[in-house]
Amino acid sequence: MIAREELRKNRLFGEFSDAELDMVRVAADEGTYEDGRLIIAEGSPGERLYLIASGKCSVTTEISGAGTEEIRLLDEGDFFGEMSLIESAPVSASVYARGRCRLLWLERKAFDRLIAEDMPVANKLLRAIVLAFCERVRVTAAKIEGYYKMGKL
Repeated sequence: MIAREELRKNRLFGEFSDAELDMVRVAADEGTYEDGRLIIAEGSPGERLYLIASGKCSVTTEISGAGTEEIRLLDEGDFFGEMSLIESAPVSASVYARGRCRLLWLERKAFDRLIAEDMPVANKLLRAIVLAFCERVRVTAAKIEGYYKMGKL
């Protein structure tokens, strides 16, 4: 079983009590991905929330006329896959292992069960996801602004 300390290192679970972490531990699974291995393909159905226990993951997207672009490099303690679980929409980007990485994950059913069964857990988990999403939007906006300024110089 996944250790509490491992979950606590992930930014989603920093506010969780030991009992709340135990709920996640029971529902979570794990696996190791070698360098370059595709973890999620852009456009595929999103069925998992992934947590990076060790290593790095490269988030990429296909840009028409420009090819593949890395839009974010995720590190230990980060997570991905949450958008497609919340929206019930296809995955918006591909994710590849960058070096060897160990991932923990919650399948859609386990994620939905955590959200439905315990309101404090749901509040903490969704708040952490929203805060991370806000940070990602700010980073993306700053990149767009930078690209715009470079084009105007």
